[in-house]
Amino acid sequence: MDKVIRQITANIGTPVYLYRQDIIQRQWDTLQRGKPIGLKIYYAVKGNPNLSILRFFQRIGAGAEIASGGELFLALKAGFSPEDIIYTGPGKTDEEMEEAVLHSIRTIHVESLHEARRLQSLCQKHNRKQSILVRINAIREVKTQVQFSGCPSPFGISEEVIKEILPQILALPHLEFEGIHVYNASGILEYNLLLENVRNVFSLVNDLETKMNLRINTIDFGGGLGVDYSDQNLQVDVGQFYTGFSSLIREFGFHDRQFILEIARYLMAESGYYITRVLDKKDSRGKTFVIVDGGIHHFMRTALFGVNHPAKILQNLPQVNEEVVQVTGTLCTNIDKILKDISLPKPQIGDLLIIEKAGCYALSAAINHFLSHEMPPEVLLDNDQWSIIRKRGKHADLLLNQV
Repeated sequence: MDKVIRQITANIGTPVYLYRQDIIQRQWDTLQRGKPIGLKIYYAVKGNPNLSILRFFQRIGAGAEIASGGELFLALKAGFSPEDIIYTGPGKTDEEMEEAVLHSIRTIHVESLHEARRLQSLCQKHNRKQSILVRINAIREVKTQVQFSGCPSPFGISEEVIKEILPQILALPHLEFEGIHVYNASGILEYNLLLENVRNVFSLVNDLETKMNLRINTIDFGGGLGVDYSDQNLQVDVGQFYTGFSSLIREFGFHDRQFILEIARYLMAESGYYITRVLDKKDSRGKTFVIVDGGIHHFMRTALFGVNHPAKILQNLPQVNEEVVQVTGTLCTNIDKILKDISLPKPQIGDLLIIEKAGCYALSAAINHFLSHEMPPEVLLDNDQWSIIRKRGKHADLLLNQV
């Protein structure tokens, strides 16, 4: 990899994103082995919406989970069939939902009674029917660092009131109720917690079907499969998760249901590298700062969550000794830290810094326009062949759509 990285940076400069297709394929293959009957994997476009990445997932058989009109546009552009697209998220505009209805996507996930009524009006306007899932903020939670249910949340309808609200949604004639969406937590590494979530959701399905005399055909669990960003490199035991999942399907008699997982991090994170070059180095009041030509406008995860990604220095002159440094970028803000208190072989000006596990929620989650820097290029590595899948931005791009 070091040789390839040197070749890429010599040709197109830094900063740059690099994605390894073989790792993406490996992660996909892991999710396909022993998969429970009825389970479909949807790639969560928000994780990395590069068009070439989307086309890859479309070719290998994934669905697309979108959360905006822009992501719908990209998914269709990448070749996804509308029936392989599901639409989630709490803030859909009328324009976005109307576009989704006109394309006849598989499901729109309704997050409130008001949203359901707006969707009903749009479907009535075009004399269309739209399949929906209803998102529920469940009472039972899975204890992890990132919670989506079991707490106050903008996502979904609280379970405490679902039996009051759901009949009103079911009464809307242009909406075809298909099932529920319960996304409890994210970044889970312990398969037993994933199974706890499946059991909780299955119990909720049983309760709703028994007390409300309805049928829930499709159950969306959201995502949840985590990636370990520490140096321990822990892995989710997908095999054990699938074994337990299949056992729960048998226990609850749900063999005739359809199940959805929305996955981005597990599929993409380990494939990605953010590569930037050391511009300067200085000591300030007991801290050593390494200043690189990137920053949080490209890579914001450390600033957001306070956790370093694995990183290494690709050096011009190898150093044996290590030192603890702060890696900062080019932005005029003291939050522009892409690595904090990390021990690295002594970085020197001109060295390459490589941040690993940077394939997901990296470029797509950063503050790209701060200080008007150009967008970094993205590169896809397929075996030993690399290709540019996003060109480096130009200053002229800053004028786009400005009047």
